[in-house]
Amino acid sequence: GRTVASRMRMYKLESPDEIVAATLNSEPLVARTSITSSDNSWEAVVEYPVDYMNVHPPTGSFSVDVGPIVCPDFRLEADPPIGMLRIAYILYKTLDHIELVFRAPTELPGGAMTQHYNEVIHLDATSELFSVALP
Repeated sequence: GRTVASRMRMYKLESPDEIVAATLNSEPLVARTSITSSDNSWEAVVEYPVDYMNVHPPTGSFSVDVGPIVCPDFRLEADPPIGMLRIAYILYKTLDHIELVFRAPTELPGGAMTQHYNEVIHLDATSELFSVALP
């Protein structure tokens, strides 16, 4: 038999106005972000559902805030390369720049340690948003 996945159609949202309209219509959204290391030796394409989005219709602006996701941290050197993967939130308001907020060891008052999302890096990246439509 056919599965739901074979009947889904994805439509690339080409503009901020389309992104805002799809969000206001409660359409399921999926994103794809391409990240390249600073020396261009590594590239990763990260795909993730967009389960939270802020929009401001009068200005056609949007703000993606998604996580946690698994994402490479190209500042790390690792062999094998899977050691570059970390847990992070991804945030952006434009399709050409992102913030990654990595989970990192954090000291609490009294010296105890925990993991918290507090290590922020800014990157030029290419993000695309897609609306997932069911028949």
